[in-house]
Amino acid sequence: MPQKKILIVEDDLEAREILKRCLEQEGFEVQEAQTGEQGLKLANSLAPNLMILDLNLPGIDGFEVLKNLTNPKFPIVVVTARQDDTDKVIGLELGADDYLTKPFNPRVLLAQIHALLRRVGSALQEKTSPSILTAGELVLNLSEQTLKIKETSISLTVTEYSILKLFMQNQGKVLARHYILDQIWGSEFFGEMRVVDLHIRNLRKRFSAISPEKEYIQSIRGVGYKFEP
Repeated sequence: MPQKKILIVEDDLEAREILKRCLEQEGFEVQEAQTGEQGLKLANSLAPNLMILDLNLPGIDGFEVLKNLTNPKFPIVVVTARQDDTDKVIGLELGADDYLTKPFNPRVLLAQIHALLRRVGSALQEKTSPSILTAGELVLNLSEQTLKIKETSISLTVTEYSILKLFMQNQGKVLARHYILDQIWGSEFFGEMRVVDLHIRNLRKRFSAISPEKEYIQSIRGVGYKFEP
C-alpha cells in the first residue's frame, strides 16, 4: 500500500521539523512548504492525502490559501496561535475540516489525522454503493457525497459530511456531544469538545443561506443536539 502523503505548510522551521519527524514515524510521506505561495502550489500540484496549514504565514496567509485551492478533495487541519474561535470558525467556513491551537500535543494532531483519513476512506467506500438519505428538503447523496437543499447544491467538507450523515441517520434523536465526538473523531481523540459546536455552527450557516426559515439542528441544553427535518 502506498504511503499517505501529508503536506505541512508552516513557516516556523522548528515546528515544521517536529511535525515532520512525528508524521514520518507514523509512516507518512511528508512534503513541506514555508510560505503560503509554496503551500498553495504544492497543494494544487501534489494533491496530498491531507494538509496541515498554519494560518499565520508570510506572503499570502492560510485564509488566502484556503480560498485559492483548486477543488480540494483532501482534508485540511488549520493551525492557529490565537485562542479565540474567530480564526477557527473562518477556517472551517473556508473549507478546513479541523483545527489545532498552538501549542498543541502531537498526539492530538495524530489522532485528528487518523480520524480524518478514516472518514475519507469510509466516504470512498460509500461511492461504490449508491445510497441516498433524505430529510425534508435535504437530500444527501452518499455515493456522490453531495448535499442538496431545495435543489440547490451545497459544498461540505469531509467532517461536515460525516456529521450531517450521522444526524440524518438519527433523525429526531438527541445526540450528546461526546457521542458525536466519539463517532466522528474516534475514542482516541484528545482535543477540545467544542470542535463539535464549531462544525455544527458552520453547518447551520450553510443551511440558513438556502433555507433560513428552518432550524434543522436544534441545541438541547446541557446535552447536545437533535436533527429535525
